Amino acid sequence: MNSKIVLFGILIVALLIVSGYYFTHGCTKEAKICPDGTAVSRVGPNCEFEECSKIENLISWSEAIIILNNGQVKEVNQFHNLNVRLILEDETTMNTIEPKLDDIINEIEKCGDTCSNIIIATE
Repeated sequence: MNSKIVLFGILIVALLIVSGYYFTHGCTKEAKICPDGTAVSRVGPNCEFEECSKIENLISWSEAIIILNNGQVKEVNQFHNLNVRLILEDETTMNTIEPKLDDIINEIEKCGDTCSNIIIATE
């Protein structure tokens, strides 16, 4: 009888420890959408959202189209999260976010001869 009580007590203590760990270390499974379209989750002991990655040389979509149509772009990298990387003739890299997937491809086609030698890489 006493061994059953001790075993039951050990089981209760173990459950309290496990549940206490979960409530202090288990974060909710929600996500925050960053400006670049990526998502970050809650992490750490305080369950705070991870920082959004910072996109360097971020320009607006309209600025990107002007640069494209001016013939300054030698390569375009397109990603599924709508990020677009423009590599310019002088090796400068610019980043933008296309409104819809494949908008950059459509803009390159509309650009015509000026953009005919652009290398396109898609994810």
